[in-house]
Amino acid sequence: MISCTEFILTYNELFKFLDKKGGKKKVVNFWEGISDNFLQNLESLVKEKGIQGMKEYWTHTLTEENANYKMVL
Repeated sequence: MISCTEFILTYNELFKFLDKKGGKKKVVNFWEGISDNFLQNLESLVKEKGIQGMKEYWTHTLTEENANYKMVL
């Protein structure tokens, strides 16, 4: 997995590329694709556990990314 700092730079370049190729619609389509294909577990957790599901999802994700964060609810 790439670090958060590399992730941000990489996505920034991807957004620029998509915008040049097809404008804002291409960028939106990209994010919709991510949401539709990779965030069902987030949706399920929130439906099942509410805000605790959100906390569970982001705690796992941010810990896996070795992010420096403080979870506040």
